[in-house]
Amino acid sequence: MDFKAFITGCADKALTDAERELFARERPCGLILFARNVESPEQIRKLVASFKEAVGTDEVLTLIDQEGGRVQRLRPPNWLSMPPARCFGDLYASDPAGAKRAAFACARLIAAELYDLGLNTNCTPLIDVPQEGAHDIIGDRAFSTDPEVVIALGRAVMDGTLAGGVLPVIKHVPGHGRAMADSHRSLPRIDACKEDLEKVDFLPFQALHNAPLAMTAHVVLPAFDERPATVSPVIMGEVIRGQMGLTGLVMSDDIGMKAIGGPIGERAAKVLEAGCDVVLHCSGEFSEMVDVAGATPRLDGKAAERFAAARAYLHDPEPFDAAEALALVREAATTRLASLGADPTEQALASLRPRTLRTRPRLKTRPSNRPPPSRNPRQQRQSPIGRAATRASNLMVTSFGSTWRASKVHSICSWQWPEPKRSISLESPCWRSPSNISISSPKPGTYALKSSPTIW
Repeated sequence: MDFKAFITGCADKALTDAERELFARERPCGLILFARNVESPEQIRKLVASFKEAVGTDEVLTLIDQEGGRVQRLRPPNWLSMPPARCFGDLYASDPAGAKRAAFACARLIAAELYDLGLNTNCTPLIDVPQEGAHDIIGDRAFSTDPEVVIALGRAVMDGTLAGGVLPVIKHVPGHGRAMADSHRSLPRIDACKEDLEKVDFLPFQALHNAPLAMTAHVVLPAFDERPATVSPVIMGEVIRGQMGLTGLVMSDDIGMKAIGGPIGERAAKVLEAGCDVVLHCSGEFSEMVDVAGATPRLDGKAAERFAAARAYLHDPEPFDAAEALALVREAATTRLASLGADPTEQALASLRPRTLRTRPRLKTRPSNRPPPSRNPRQQRQSPIGRAATRASNLMVTSFGSTWRASKVHSICSWQWPEPKRSISLESPCWRSPSNISISSPKPGTYALKSSPTIW
């Protein structure tokens, strides 16, 4: 094994010649994919294979962020759309055992999809413990505000992921839940005392300290050090390795985030000097990739041992009943919708199935004060027609006639039924994609939509 201690992104859906040459020369230990790299199952398999061919071995990490909810790089119609972690936390309040089974099932389903694509690492579970008033960058990505619930469900997701032949990554150590800012955009400062951090934020990482892989948080914990955790020898050594006892390979969060300042090569060097095993660089910007590779040494010593130990967890997937697993996930998602005051009936959770949408919208501008035309219910069943109005981040779809049930429209997560026009609104953020009917709005206004969406 002769890799450099960095995980890289790439620019597009296939490697460029320059990327191939760089990877062959520098041999990063992993490749991470984002939505920009995703088109189809076969395309991803080819992309992963070409990376392995470039570095000259299969013994690498191939990663993706497929948490469920807001963070899903793989989307319908080719892949399942999964609910956020908070769904399982909500279910835990009434049925702890059922919640753990559902979290395991969700992770197992995701792992099956990743394994099929040649991806061997999923950057989940997120085991941060959010606090009231904190920035919503974590939000419903977290299981719960109770660290004991986070521990139980985080362990279930770890186990489900490993059962599917995929490596889990616990994140964001030492904890991002109290952050008042998004580390993608600025550096969060968490002014909690040591005692509070140790009683809440650190507990999930201590409990899951034997995870094969972990990812850092770009946050400042002044109670320990004024430097960001990712580049702090104090946090990396005394807290993460010492107090928490993490034994697996620790990678940085993306060093391209604005929370970490300075030239990209200097960032990479500081991350490794602080005690991280591996640098994560995600942007796919070629010039930055060159700088990161130039600043990164060979993966050796303890870091190489941890890398090998993590890969040793990989195995062929264990058998499982996919239909049963999907039913468990749907139950948890239904519980979440009910807790939000949403309508959990019928097929509102249809996006938990892979599907091919048969939708070709035809949009025509209509003055917003003109009433929609009357429709014959029989005709409506054959060709559902609605009126869609785009307003900021909200999508409003109005149904005509009692035979067209709003619960059969894809991607609706918050239901409102004012009379007489049974209207339903999609409110962001939502754990399903904003719209599977591909409505485009060149300017504010009201549009006529004619389509034949798949009905569940």
